[in-house]
Amino acid sequence: MLFINRAIASLKYHRRNSIITVVGMVFFMIIVLALQMLRQIETTISTGFMNNIQGFPKTIQSELQLTIRAMQVTHGTVLNQYAAYIVYTYLAIFIFLVVINSISLHHRQSELKAYSATGKSVSWISLQLFVEYCLLFFIAYVIVFVLGIVLTFVGTGWLRQVNQHIFLQQLPDVLSTTQTTAFIKSLFHQQLTFFNWQELLAGNTVTVNRIEIFTSGIRQSFFSFLSIVILAIIGSSWVGIHWWRFRQSRQYR
Repeated sequence: MLFINRAIASLKYHRRNSIITVVGMVFFMIIVLALQMLRQIETTISTGFMNNIQGFPKTIQSELQLTIRAMQVTHGTVLNQYAAYIVYTYLAIFIFLVVINSISLHHRQSELKAYSATGKSVSWISLQLFVEYCLLFFIAYVIVFVLGIVLTFVGTGWLRQVNQHIFLQQLPDVLSTTQTTAFIKSLFHQQLTFFNWQELLAGNTVTVNRIEIFTSGIRQSFFSFLSIVILAIIGSSWVGIHWWRFRQSRQYR
C-alpha cells in the first residue's frame, strides 16, 4: 500500500511526464486494437469466402481453382501484414516507454539521491517506478476500452472498407485477366448464388460479430501491453539507476 501511495504522489508531482505517458500509451494501444480488429475481420472474411466457394458445384470449383488459390494467398498475405504491423507497434511502444522513463530518471536526480541515502536498492527503486507506470497503464487501458467500444459500434464499417482496400491492393493481376473476368461474369450471371462477385470479393457476404472482435482485441492488448510495460520500465530503470550510481561514484573519487 505504501508503494501505491508513494506512486500516486509521484505521478501528481511529475504531472507532465504522466500525461505524456498516458497519451502515448493510448495512441499505441488504439493502433494495436484497430489492427487486431482488422485481423479478426480479415480472418472472418477469409473463412467466409471459402464457405461460400463450397456452395458452388465441384466442376465450377475446378474451373475457379486458379482464382480461389489467388484469393487464399492474398488473404494470407493481408493477415501476415497485420501481424507484422502489430509487432512493429509493440516495438514502438517499448522504445517509447524506455525513452520516456530514461528522460524521467534524468529529471529525478534528487529523488534518486534520497532513495540511495536511505539505503534503497536498485531493485526496490525499479519496482517503485514500475508501480507508477503500472497505474498509468491502467488509466490508459480504461481510456482505450471506452474508445474501443466507440470504434466497435461506429467504426466497424470503416474498418471493413480499410480491409477491403488493403486486400484489393494485394490482389494479384491474375484475377483481372480477360479470360478469368469473362468466366466469373458468366458464372454469376447464371445466378447460382445469392451474392455477386463484388460482394464475394469485398467480403460483404460475411457477417462480422462486432462484440467478439472487440473483446478478443481488447483482451489480447491488455496482457501484451502489460508485459511490455513490465519489461520496458523495470529493465530501463534497473540499467538507468545502475548507470546513475556508477556516474555518482566516479564523481566522488
